[in-house]
Amino acid sequence: MKWLRKVRGIIGMGLLWGVVWGLLGFLLGALQVIPGVLRFAPLPFIVTRLVSSAFGWGIWGGLSGATFGGALMLAEGRRSLTELSAPRIGFWGALGGMVLPVLITVAGVAGRPG
Repeated sequence: MKWLRKVRGIIGMGLLWGVVWGLLGFLLGALQVIPGVLRFAPLPFIVTRLVSSAFGWGIWGGLSGATFGGALMLAEGRRSLTELSAPRIGFWGALGGMVLPVLITVAGVAGRPG
């Protein structure tokens, strides 16, 4: 049952990061749409831009959060977040946010004929 609790924690971390990154994506999408609104862009364009930005950033954040949770689980073992120092959590958070883009980039470069 311990592994089920750890998996639940990883999923929860992914959902939390996904929601926060989705909100950030929505705000960034709104900043991109503001010039369009000033030029009287059609409403479907604006809504599509905001939703796709929020959804894309949310998915990316969820995957990064799950990576962070997995790295934290593997590296820190039995310790909880409350037992870790802020710099250590920051390190694992940065690593979790960085691993996925690096893996995708390496896979893209390796798959390119060349």
